[in-house]
Amino acid sequence: TGGTFDGNYVYFVPYYDGSTRNGKVVRYDITKPFNEVDSWSYFDASILGTFGMGFQGAVFDGQHIYFVPHYSGVGYNGNVVRYDTTQDFSSTSSWSNYDASNVGTHTKGFMGAVFDGKHIYFVPYHDGVRHGEVLRYDTTQLFTNSSSWLSFDMSTINSGLKGFYGGTFDGRYVYFSPHNDGSVYHGKVARYDTQNSFTDASSWSYFDAGNIGTNTKGYSGALFDGQYVYFVP
Repeated sequence: TGGTFDGNYVYFVPYYDGSTRNGKVVRYDITKPFNEVDSWSYFDASILGTFGMGFQGAVFDGQHIYFVPHYSGVGYNGNVVRYDTTQDFSSTSSWSNYDASNVGTHTKGFMGAVFDGKHIYFVPYHDGVRHGEVLRYDTTQLFTNSSSWLSFDMSTINSGLKGFYGGTFDGRYVYFSPHNDGSVYHGKVARYDTQNSFTDASSWSYFDAGNIGTNTKGYSGALFDGQYVYFVP
């Protein structure tokens, strides 16, 4: 479910293989022919623990790739798995994890992540119930230090700001793509101003695009082209 690119390799995010949740991160070397077996490799992140499976997206910060925790097959989780791209892909020492499930009340079950140049935002979706609690990591700080992590619950602004699926960054604002709040598909686009405090409610706003068109609800991801943000139907 999703993928990312580090400048040399394309990474495919493991989620589900038809019978069980999967942890096999597949990597393609873009300098080699696409249709040759030697161009491809994989690392099974489930060797790190039961949390190393069932991801929903990944994001690259310039050195590390972060795999978005969602559902491992035994429960929704908030255990972020990280790979250091300067190290050996096949070595377990190149991989680490941090359990952010206790950073907030609902810091589990995310759908995608967004990088703004300093912080990574994990998009809130479902941890048993739909939720709106955004998890943020400061990439300039120690990955395994609890003080490097914060959360903010968007549903405190509006009860319908829950169940997002992906997002994007336009250079100032982080946008969260509306999907399903637990009762209905919705079009409430949430936005955070990165120039202001993450935990201050005044830094956040939303626009309900659900009434713009007949079916302007239930999106799965967003993209920025330099001027416009597009929400994927």
